[in-house]
Amino acid sequence: MQYINKHYFCFSVLITVLSCQSPSLAQSMTARIEDAQRLIAVNQDFKLHAQQFHTEANTRINEAKKLSTEAAQLKARTEILKDQGKLKGALGQYNADIGAFKEHAGQYAEHLAMFQQQIGECHSDEQQYQLNLEQYIIHCNQFHLPNIQPPHICGTLEVTQEESAQLAHQLYSDRSRMVQAESNLNNAEQKLQNALFQEAGLKTKALSNNRRENEEQSLVSEFARLGSEYKSLEAERQFLAGANTTTEAVHAKLRK
Repeated sequence: MQYINKHYFCFSVLITVLSCQSPSLAQSMTARIEDAQRLIAVNQDFKLHAQQFHTEANTRINEAKKLSTEAAQLKARTEILKDQGKLKGALGQYNADIGAFKEHAGQYAEHLAMFQQQIGECHSDEQQYQLNLEQYIIHCNQFHLPNIQPPHICGTLEVTQEESAQLAHQLYSDRSRMVQAESNLNNAEQKLQNALFQEAGLKTKALSNNRRENEEQSLVSEFARLGSEYKSLEAERQFLAGANTTTEAVHAKLRK
């Protein structure tokens, strides 16, 4: 800031000197300074937006990586339904994972909305940079041609424009990394959705097999109960048969 103030103080002194010699030249120098100040302010605003986008882009990229890992983990959970020997246990796991699937879907939808918003802001910032660059070129052509009185370039404006160019390159790099991370996340989500679609059929089969297993278990229990009742009845029959034999023997002795 001190450099900028010093820079424009020198301009003010120069304008004061030139105004005594040529009012039109002094007016041109004033216009040059005002235009440079405006462009510096615009570039500073672009710099602020670019730095904010860089921070937010890293946040979105980290979120995309986290959601990709989570989607892969959820997809791995669906694999147990493909093991025909674990259908009953897989059904319980599936029901337990329903909440996790819904929560993940909500987080992905929220992330996607933020990504689309920031991509729109990124395009807006890139358009703003191109407009700033065009205005910088116009400023140089209007005020800094060789046949115009010195200074032939605004030092502070040149530095600010160079910073904006570097940030514009960083903006493009951040956008590319965001798009790549989002592409990887989209692939992971597609695989998860395909796995869930396949799982729907397996779930139906699991329910059918689970119902059959329950019915078979119920039949086994029923057969066991009937077997136990049969043994009890057989023991009772044998007891009654023995009692009848004893009664008949007693009656026979009495008749004699």
